[in-house]
Amino acid sequence: GVLAKALSKLQRQVEPWALSAEELMAMLRTLTDDILAKRSDLSEDMLGRGAKLYELQKAKRAALVKYNKVRLAYEGPKKPSKPRKTDNDAKKEGGAKGSAGNGNDTKVEVEGGEEE
Repeated sequence: GVLAKALSKLQRQVEPWALSAEELMAMLRTLTDDILAKRSDLSEDMLGRGAKLYELQKAKRAALVKYNKVRLAYEGPKKPSKPRKTDNDAKKEGGAKGSAGNGNDTKVEVEGGEEE
C-alpha cells in the first residue's frame, strides 16, 4: 500500500520531501515498530512510562478537585457578572412604564431588593 509506494519512490532517488504526509507517517510507524521489536528494553521502558504517566494524571485530577473545593470554600460561589432579570423584575418594570401616574411614583429600590 502506502509504505510500498513510499519505498519505491525512495529507491528511484526521489528526494525525501517529495513524499506525502501519509507516506512519511507509514515509514515512521514501520521504523518505530522495527526498533521496538529489536530492542525489548525500549518497549518495556515505554510501557513503564505510560503507567507512570497514568498515575500522575490521576494525582493531578485529584489535586485539581481538592483545589476547586478549597477555592469554593474560600471565595464562595461565583457571582454572575450581570444581574439576571427575573420574571418579577420584568413585571415591576412593565408596571412602572405602563402606569398613567403623574411622575410622582416614589418606588425606590434599596440594595437587597426591598422597596420603600
